[in-house]
Order: sequence, then structure tokens, then C-alpha cells
Amino acid sequence: MQKVPMTQGRIVIPAVLRRKYGLVDGEVVLDDQGSSLRILSVLEAVRAAQALAAPYLKGRPSLADELIRDRCAEAAEDYRGD
Repeated sequence: MQKVPMTQGRIVIPAVLRRKYGLVDGEVVLDDQGSSLRILSVLEAVRAAQALAAPYLKGRPSLADELIRDRCAEAAEDYRGD
């Protein structure tokens, strides 16, 4: 554990830790866990969300493929003037 300065609600994270955890200026996610607060890189937060959703998506077609198929169908309708 490392003590870091905090002034006016801003926390200074040492450069060595920012590099270690892939934290980029302006791109962090705060995870309020009740008795603690986690700081995550955006990439790690996306990975965590994907892991949470994965069990619900097993056996389903790709949502990205569904979206692309729907958009193509809409574009085709617009092109035909329907």
C-alpha cells in the first residue's frame, strides 16, 4: 500500500504506478465497492464488463454481427425508398 497526496479532491498517482496499470490522463474508471474505491484503466473496466456479460451471451450469435446485419437491412430499405 502506498500513501499518495490528495488536494481539492484530486489524487496524485505516481508515474510508476500509472505505467504499471496502464492509466492514461483523463481515462480512468472509479469503482465504488462500498468500503473501498478502485481505480481502473478504461481497458480493464471494459474487460470486467465483458466478463460479466459473457455467461449471458453463450450460444447466441454475435451482437456485433446482428447490429451490422440490421444496419445493412435499414440502409438497403432507405436506398430502395421503402
